[in-house]
Order: sequence, then structure tokens, then C-alpha cells
Amino acid sequence: MNSIETLWAEVSYRIGYMDNQPITLQELRHALIACWRDIPQGTLTNLVQGTSRRTFDECVLQELNECVSPVKLSTQISFFCGAHPGCSEPSEWSLQQAKKHIEEEYLFVGINEDFESSVPILERLAPDLFHGIVAEFMNPPTDDNITRSSATHKGQLPSKKVRAIMMTKLDLEYQLYNFVKNKLERLNNTLGITKQS
Repeated sequence: MNSIETLWAEVSYRIGYMDNQPITLQELRHALIACWRDIPQGTLTNLVQGTSRRTFDECVLQELNECVSPVKLSTQISFFCGAHPGCSEPSEWSLQQAKKHIEEEYLFVGINEDFESSVPILERLAPDLFHGIVAEFMNPPTDDNITRSSATHKGQLPSKKVRAIMMTKLDLEYQLYNFVKNKLERLNNTLGITKQS
């Protein structure tokens, strides 16, 4: 169980043993608030510390919901797929819907890892809004508080085993990513934009 599930289990347990069981929504609301307030701070601290000490490998290998749930992993597919009920679950259908929507409804979709290719497109396609953004991007502020690190907990990269597990679990997401990446490259070529060095 993850931290949230553990807390909900604790609250449910406490409500289940109340002398006067809540009947109305208002009573349930008050019971939830009261039970939440009665959970000792130490319990909350232990849950947070336990989560913060867990590595990504541990989370995946223990098959914890926050790391391996298909619904939680397929965020880009569900976003681009839309509000149809079938979009909430990753599937070949939801992937095809996401691709269709990207093709038909978006001027372009950028990729974080290839931000230097996306910025010139913004300036080229919407110059009134993004004039000068390339120069701004190429000369970012030198604020020491800005971090560009994406390191995992304790700086540990996922193991080969975990990478293989996640590649399988994220197969549809990778297909969407590669679709967007290829579309971005084609758009760059069409607009005659070359990567800045």
C-alpha cells in the first residue's frame, strides 16, 4: 500500500469503530475530519519518511501502485486522448485516439528532452507571442537556485531489470512519445529549423 492508501485505511478503520456511525454526508464529513485530526503526527511522519527513503527500483519491484499502475503511467495518452471514458485506460484504441487528436487539434506538441527544437517552432509559428524566445532560451538566467537536475532518489539510476519492466509497462506511452518526436522532427524540417549548438 502507498502512503495515501495507508492513511485512508487508518481513517476507515477509525470510522468503522466509532460508537455513532455516520449516516448522512454531513456526519461522514465531520467523522472524516475528526479521524484525520486524531491520527498522530508520528504516524504521518513515518509514512512520509518511509516513502522518501524508497528508491524507484524498490517501488517498482514491490509493485507499488504509484509506480506501476497502468492508469497512473499513461498520463500523456489519457491527456491527448480526451474525455471519452475509454481514454482513462491505456489501450491501443486510446493511443490511436491520442495520435488522431495530436494530428488534428494541435498546432504542434513539443518534447521536454528536445526543448531546443520546440522553442524555435514557437517563435516561427506564433511570432507575435514568442518573438525573441530563442535568444532568451539560449541565454538563460544564471540564478543558482534554478536546478536542471532530474536525478532520482539518492542519485541512483534505475537498474536494468527495472528499466526493462518499465519499458514494457510504458510501451504505449513510448509509442506516443516516438510519434510526437517524429512529428516534431518533420515540422522542424518543413520549417527549415536546425538545432542550435
